[in-house]
Amino acid sequence: MLVVLVLLLQCYCFYYFYYFYYYKYYYHYYQSHYHYHYNQSHYHYCYYHHYYNFYS
Repeated sequence: MLVVLVLLLQCYCFYYFYYFYYYKYYYHYYQSHYHYHYNQSHYHYCYYHHYYNFYS
């Protein structure tokens, strides 16, 4: 019974750490992706703003 409990605990720990690292990686990817889009939109906004001021 104790061996089964230890095995279950090991499996639980393994899955826990696996999901922890998976979500950490996914969160990091999401943050960088969001940051990239934010920078792109900011760049376009600055570019158009400059363009508008130049021709007006």
